[in-house]
Amino acid sequence: MKRFVALGGLLIGGSLLAAPTAGATLVCPPGVTNPAYCQNITPPSVTTGLPVPAPPSGATLTGTVNPNGAATTYVFQYGTTTSYGSSTAAGSLAASSSNQNVQQNITGLTTGTTYHYRLVAKNPGGETVGADQMFTLCKNGISPGEFCAAPGSEETHIIIHGHATSKGKGFVLIELTCTKGSPCEGTLYLLPPNGSSSRAHTSAATVYGSATYSIAANSTGNVQVELTEAGKAALAKTGKLTASAVTVSGGVRTVIGKITVKGKKHKKAHKKAAHHVTHATRSPGFTG
Repeated sequence: MKRFVALGGLLIGGSLLAAPTAGATLVCPPGVTNPAYCQNITPPSVTTGLPVPAPPSGATLTGTVNPNGAATTYVFQYGTTTSYGSSTAAGSLAASSSNQNVQQNITGLTTGTTYHYRLVAKNPGGETVGADQMFTLCKNGISPGEFCAAPGSEETHIIIHGHATSKGKGFVLIELTCTKGSPCEGTLYLLPPNGSSSRAHTSAATVYGSATYSIAANSTGNVQVELTEAGKAALAKTGKLTASAVTVSGGVRTVIGKITVKGKKHKKAHKKAAHHVTHATRSPGFTG
């Protein structure tokens, strides 16, 4: 009896077996003598997803894996550089040909540090490495375990108009515009400016005011912000309050611009200011 061994698309022993399909590996069970039992297996398809905060010092790493018809294992590699250095425990997926959502938690992260991570999956057809993603755990977050984001990197698209109107009794009306095809939702904070358009102080003791917002897709709406005692004192002192406007959406903090709040006696002097625009990719990148 002849013994057939699959090698590069050939059956050594006298018969030709079709070469593997593009991107696949030809796999035969050990000791196989019948080419009908050999199989083309495609490596898994992977997409590294977005991170989710896991307070107080962790993150949930997410992604999707398509096993492409073969049993598959996966891990998330992570670390402070693209050399990674750490990985989660391996997860496993049964053979299927559809995208499967996967996630793993990591803990013990250091605030103010940027972390890189990627999803890696493997089956008998080979290994696939997902794209690198990053996040930074805020050093002084408004809420515990919050991610910091550089300007222009939040998922929502928000335009904030440079002047706002004091409504008296500790409330300020601020105009926001949502520039994407789905609603913009989150929390708006007014914080003392620190002289930089890319950062803002985030000590809870110095928050000037906050309010949740939900602006319809491609629409403009007013958000009523209730001032804290610190905000009221700053406004009363000079009749004008300058603040950094910060959004927190999906656990990610982004500075979207600066805003000037004037008391009622200045209302008629208001002029529209230039817009500050945030566009989105959500790849957190600065230490806060």
